[in-house]
Amino acid sequence: MQIWHTNKKDNKKIECSDTEEVSPSKSARADTSSENRGRDVPTDNSDEYLLEDILNRCELYVLPDEEAGVFRNAITRLFYSESFHVGTSVMPRQVIRSHLNAIDGTVLVDTREKLRRNTDKPIKNSTAYVMATLFNNIWELQSDLMVDPYLNSINST
Repeated sequence: MQIWHTNKKDNKKIECSDTEEVSPSKSARADTSSENRGRDVPTDNSDEYLLEDILNRCELYVLPDEEAGVFRNAITRLFYSESFHVGTSVMPRQVIRSHLNAIDGTVLVDTREKLRRNTDKPIKNSTAYVMATLFNNIWELQSDLMVDPYLNSINST
């Protein structure tokens, strides 16, 4: 007997025949539970899971809802940016995302305080200003500790 070779179309029918079909509208639908209302909830996209992981580690709950929303927006915009200008440097997406992984509640609260200290300079694009301040502050908090004269005097004794 001659052996018939199956084509890709036949293989596809066999492979897919036992899988459960999910409606695209159902899989892309956002969770409407009270704790997630007003937020984007990940569907099937791995980027969305990465972003949700970063947002969870940010400890946004330490801030009032309105401020948490501002920071969530800034973090989301940074996360999806192809690049971000910091001074004369252009940070690519991979660098932005690696820095975002270092954000926690301490960084957010310190960034909020730095934003509040600006009382004399009008800001044209407040979202971009929050994004830049937050991004710069991720490691600035650590560098401030490293150059603190008092802490350095304690460590040297």
